[in-house]
Amino acid sequence: MKHRFFLSIKIPTDKQDKIAKAVSSLRLEYPSFKWIDKEDYYIKLYTYNFSSPFLRIKEQFERILFERNPFYLYARELGVFIDGKRLLYLDFFKQKELESIVQDTRTFFNNESGFKKKFTPYVVIARYRIGSKQQYFLLKKKAQRVKMDLEFMVDRLLLLKEIHTNSGIVYDEVSEFPLMNSF
Repeated sequence: MKHRFFLSIKIPTDKQDKIAKAVSSLRLEYPSFKWIDKEDYYIKLYTYNFSSPFLRIKEQFERILFERNPFYLYARELGVFIDGKRLLYLDFFKQKELESIVQDTRTFFNNESGFKKKFTPYVVIARYRIGSKQQYFLLKKKAQRVKMDLEFMVDRLLLLKEIHTNSGIVYDEVSEFPLMNSF
């Protein structure tokens, strides 16, 4: 049986609250969106489908993340994405240490498909269905008006397991990988 895992960064609780507050007016204006619970704000670094035992997977990640340094992430802007998926998201400025972790992970797992797209850190805020281009452009304009002054230190990465339930998908935090030393 294959399992789906995500190497992720969890948004700190105080920053989750700040994001939720910043998008609260959009949330009221677009109640039909599938809004992500703030507790589920994660930046997914990479997706893995495994059939191997969990302990082996954990060991592989420990090897990849050995002697990695903590780093800061800075929010860039709220945006909308439409290309098969329709997402309202918060993206972050690129960060060298994070890009190196993602690249080394892709290389370690020899996943050629992962090399086609450049990694951009973002957290999904909502999923939506908007029919017309006019509605899309209006949402995009409104999202750009939301100011996100947000920064936080990343001193650990999480391995999440995707679990399908009757009420939707939930993520179980199955392992934590501390990064070397705090600043």
